[in-house]
Amino acid sequence: MSVMVEQYKFYIITPWYAHGHIMKYIVDVEGVQLKKLMEQVADGLHFLSQYRIIHGDLKGANVLIDGNGKALIADLGLSFIQDTTVQEESHTVRDPLAHAILRAQCSEAIRSGRLSVSPVSISTLAVTVLSATTSSGGGTFRWMAPERLVPSAYGLPSAKATAKSDVYSFGMLMLEVFSGEPPWGKTRNEANIALSVVSGNRPPRPSGLPRQFVGDC
Repeated sequence: MSVMVEQYKFYIITPWYAHGHIMKYIVDVEGVQLKKLMEQVADGLHFLSQYRIIHGDLKGANVLIDGNGKALIADLGLSFIQDTTVQEESHTVRDPLAHAILRAQCSEAIRSGRLSVSPVSISTLAVTVLSATTSSGGGTFRWMAPERLVPSAYGLPSAKATAKSDVYSFGMLMLEVFSGEPPWGKTRNEANIALSVVSGNRPPRPSGLPRQFVGDC
């Protein structure tokens, strides 16, 4: 990877990997060792953590496969160097109507018993879900840790990613790789997924996912 500067504009130039991302690779190539690929991703995540770099958007589409079949973490556009002295503000919503609709969905989930979080957290959840579905290409929050969906419920000042939330996303990536579909793949309603996650539910464990990984990761 190299960086080019042109009149105060920065460009990141990365190699082209013909195999594409990991989800395409495991479909196109037979006999792929999923465990080995995930160990390589874990190694990459560990490397980033040594320099306090938070990825913030770990998912199948952001793991590329090089010409030797090795998994590489990519798309560091949302990454940052962790600084515990800085507190970020929560996401904001520019569309009040969409926010109101999501608030109503969350409130209905509380009344029906499908969700049990404080009323204060409902606004934060609606804000975060709407922000994730409109600004992150839709669906990225399927890999998000619950404390990023409702940070106030966990005593956090914002939905900013952390090393711990990267680990949660890594777990969702494992589910994605071993099941062959995104987390909550059978569920299409994005708001319902967020409600389920903050209620403590998790996607079902794929049958082929090992109970314990043994390796250098």
